[in-house]
Formats: sequence, structure tokens, C-alpha cells
Amino acid sequence: MPLSGRDIQEGVAGSDAHRLYGEVEDAIAANTYSESELRVVNAVRELYRRAAAETPGGAGALGGSRVFEGGHVLLNDKGTWYTWLKARAGKSQKQNAGQSRVRWSSHESTSQNQYEIPLGGLGCILFGKINGKTWFQNEAHAATTTLSDSILHGLDWVKHKWSGNQQVGALGYSPFSEKNGTHLVLSHPPSPDDY
Repeated sequence: MPLSGRDIQEGVAGSDAHRLYGEVEDAIAANTYSESELRVVNAVRELYRRAAAETPGGAGALGGSRVFEGGHVLLNDKGTWYTWLKARAGKSQKQNAGQSRVRWSSHESTSQNQYEIPLGGLGCILFGKINGKTWFQNEAHAATTTLSDSILHGLDWVKHKWSGNQQVGALGYSPFSEKNGTHLVLSHPPSPDDY
């Protein structure tokens, strides 16, 4: 399975979304991605794209590859995407992939553990569930893979705080944070069965 093609915003030469799509392509080319990891990359790009288009104030962040700037996305999905992502967390080829991160996270979740899916060159996708809804975001460094990533993750948290709670993604910063009430929301996400 290849990286899905550019969306409309990613196709606009000179745009941030266009540049970020190129960086995603480069990261995938430089690392060995499993089919499961590529499915995750394609799915979170599409979910982010739809949420940015739907959320008031999200129009400035259009383009699915902008998910790798770290924006926090909440899905009104009754937890179906949480289950889908969790099934793929254990299939990552990276060290300690799919480990629970309950103790290490500053992101609120209810009744379920949080997991990360490490993606070579693209940080990780952290996800959890709150009030029956799946949330996810990209983080620059995983907290559960290697000691060096854990240390860098701690430094990313400092950057997060110093920036006024902006999210710190693998390819930049995002103002879309649940801590500021500015997260992106997708009311009617597609079925995970489509991915």
C-alpha cells in the first residue's frame, strides 16, 4: 500500500500542506514502513483533513499532512477508531510499539489506556478515548520506544508549555490543542473499515 495521493490543499504548490506532504514522502522513503503503518498514515491524514474543514477556525490548517504538526483531533465515533488504531499499534515494526502510556501522558482519557504508534521519521501517533470518543495527535517523539526518544519527548513537553500549549508534532507546531479548547472535531468520521 502506497502513501495516498495529495489532497486538494496538499496539491497547491508553495503551500504549507504541499511542503509537508513532501516531508511525509521523504520520511516514508527513508524508513521501512509496513502496510499497517501506511494505513495509519493515510487514515490520520484523511481524518485530520476532514476535521480541519469541519471545525470553526480550522480552515487555516487545511491539508491532511498538517496532522504531522501535532494538532489534536477528536472523533465522534463511539470509539471505533480507537479500536482500529489499537489493533495497528502492535503491528508497528518500531521498538516497543503499541505500549500503553497511561502514566506518561498529560492528555486526558477516560476508562481506556493511551497508546502510541511510532512512525520512522514522523514521530508517533498518540491516541486515547474520552467519553466514548477517540482522540489522536502526532507527537514529535514517542515516550515509550527508546531512552533517547523518551528524553526528547520530555523536551517536547517543555516546548509545548513554553509555546502556550501548542502541540509539538514531528513536522512543526499546531495551535489545535484540547488544553486550549482549540482541538479539531470531526462529527461524522468515516468508518475505519474503509481503511
